[in-house]
Amino acid sequence: EYFTEMDVGTAHQILNASTMNRVIDKKILISSPIFYLDTLNKVARLFITNINNQCMLNKRVTIYQFNIKCANGMIHLTDNLLIPTLDKFEN
Repeated sequence: EYFTEMDVGTAHQILNASTMNRVIDKKILISSPIFYLDTLNKVARLFITNINNQCMLNKRVTIYQFNIKCANGMIHLTDNLLIPTLDKFEN
């Protein structure tokens, strides 16, 4: 399994590849059929698509719950994890 031997560096890459430096709410995520968002990982951008009422990240991960407020921002629940080495990050 991918997580059994994960090191701290890999964990940071995963977080940085799905974290932005500003709050992105549902209204922004569904505002356009196709667009990109820059992440804290300088070489990875999230490719957002909205087709048939499904908001997808990198053509692989679907957001199923939006706008969960946290102390330092907002999160969205997805049906899978964005792993930089497995996902094709659009640049």
